[in-house]
Amino acid sequence: RGCPYRCQFCSTSVFWGARYRMRSVDNVIREIEQLINEGIEDIEILDDALTVKKTWIVALCNEIKKRKLKFDWTATTRANYIDEEICNAMKRAGCRRVILGIESFSDKILKQIHKGINSDQAVGAIRLAQKAGLKACCLLMVGNPGETWDTINDSIKAIKASRPDSLTINPVQVYPQTELYELAKQGGLVGDSYWLDESRA
Repeated sequence: RGCPYRCQFCSTSVFWGARYRMRSVDNVIREIEQLINEGIEDIEILDDALTVKKTWIVALCNEIKKRKLKFDWTATTRANYIDEEICNAMKRAGCRRVILGIESFSDKILKQIHKGINSDQAVGAIRLAQKAGLKACCLLMVGNPGETWDTINDSIKAIKASRPDSLTINPVQVYPQTELYELAKQGGLVGDSYWLDESRA
């Protein structure tokens, strides 16, 4: 649970704080085995950043191989938390797709939202994943504070250059208690009363 970063738009750190709590490799493996025994063949691991701790993710992959567990799986992580060894280990363990929370390929926007990466790292992560034989999916946002046609075009150019296997592009969503929410409140764009209006239930 959690993520060690505090991106401007993200509610994860609001819920869990800026920390990342991990289950043991054995605990995760036992749950995977249970799912396989129930006939599950495809698993999506929904951590915000599965590969934060390199020793942990490599150990998980090695254990999957050691136990000869046969299933397809997908992982979500950050562009600055993968390298060649991690990608190769995941591929050998049956991972077929890595979802990268990139948000934007504009360095201006990445800095604005406190993403903690730059566009070169984002492009590099796509190439590392694909080199290992993984499909690279990018999660992108449009409409963060400071967004312009120039910053959007920065992302379009990087997408054309890096050629990820798939994209998910969403407009910015504002969640309570995030930094982005406070900015929206200051600008008169949203108020706390929105969440208390029972007619919206």
